[in-house]
Amino acid sequence: MADTDDLKKQIDDLKIKTQENTTKINTYSNEIKRLRTHRDTTFSRLEKLERNDEIVNFQLKQIIESLYELKADLKTLKEKPSKTLDFVITGIVSVVVSSIGMFIINKILNS
Repeated sequence: MADTDDLKKQIDDLKIKTQENTTKINTYSNEIKRLRTHRDTTFSRLEKLERNDEIVNFQLKQIIESLYELKADLKTLKEKPSKTLDFVITGIVSVVVSSIGMFIINKILNS
């Protein structure tokens, strides 16, 4: 009978261990499910961030290109008054030189 009692005790101990292990397995299984969900959410958010990063980089590239174009246009606009002033000065010098030339020619012809 002692053997039977020992066997019953061992069986009861095994049942307890089995229940403890089943509880642990269920806990770990739930934790794994939670972690998978968290991982999937994290990857989804990372994908969205990557797409947003691509959009922001594209927009930044366009802004930089626009700035370069604006810089070139501004440089052109700054040069225009200078070119206009050069044109006016050239015109005045031409008129003065032509007048002096005509005056000299007129003096030569009238002498």
